[in-house]
Amino acid sequence: MRIVLAPRARETTQRRCLCACDSARLACGRRVLAPAQFVHVFPKLDASKAASGGEVEDSLSPAQLLVFSEMDTFKAMIAAKTPTFSQRKRALDALKASKARIASLEEALTAMKPLSDDEQSWYDAVDAEGLGLKISWLAQTLEKMVDDGQLTAKEREEVLSRMEEKAEELSLKLSAAEAAGKAKAVTQLTAAREELQKKMADVRNLKCITHRPKHAAEIQAVKKKLAALEKLEKSKVVLPLEEVQKLSAKPKLLADLHAMEVDSAGWFSEPS
Repeated sequence: MRIVLAPRARETTQRRCLCACDSARLACGRRVLAPAQFVHVFPKLDASKAASGGEVEDSLSPAQLLVFSEMDTFKAMIAAKTPTFSQRKRALDALKASKARIASLEEALTAMKPLSDDEQSWYDAVDAEGLGLKISWLAQTLEKMVDDGQLTAKEREEVLSRMEEKAEELSLKLSAAEAAGKAKAVTQLTAAREELQKKMADVRNLKCITHRPKHAAEIQAVKKKLAALEKLEKSKVVLPLEEVQKLSAKPKLLADLHAMEVDSAGWFSEPS
């Protein structure tokens, strides 16, 4: 994220304001000018770089890249940087967190509470409607991964655990509806529970997959070369000049290994 400093006396930033409409506090489209010390500039992201898996913008976090990207770029980054179900689930959680932040800021505005400069610039830059579309698309993508059996054994257990929690919630709601004599609700909840139970059975019968890490062969080859160099370094005999010169390749090999491991991990990998 690039931060552009602006003189307080000369530069201004637009702020959303609130007005009283029909005796109610409602957010309106009117804007007022207020002094600002800095403005956050969110760069336009290059879809071609995202699609190739390259670094799009080092200064932004993966979550920020997903939130502020155009839809096509967003989809390309999801495909290139979050290959697994777990990674995409964490990406979805990050998007939902941003949606919750929007709601929180709007609640503050409705209560006539001023936002900080950072909150205001973020709120002005984020596309709430676009964010909603991203959340919907990614949720559907995750559903398709489940339907297509694109889950590891661990992911399958996590999905089943969430399904079991949802099934329990449906059972509680069904019991309450039956006790209240709400026939229509009973019918709907019964159908929903049966559908969920069928899906749970399908997930239990899935043949799990194993993800092959990106650059696996290249990483193994570099590690083999580094192991050989480490053996040379630990040698207690005087090495020929040719062998000593081989050690000069170690810094580049280490850099290459780090770059491949980072790219292989992608975004939103499981915390170690």
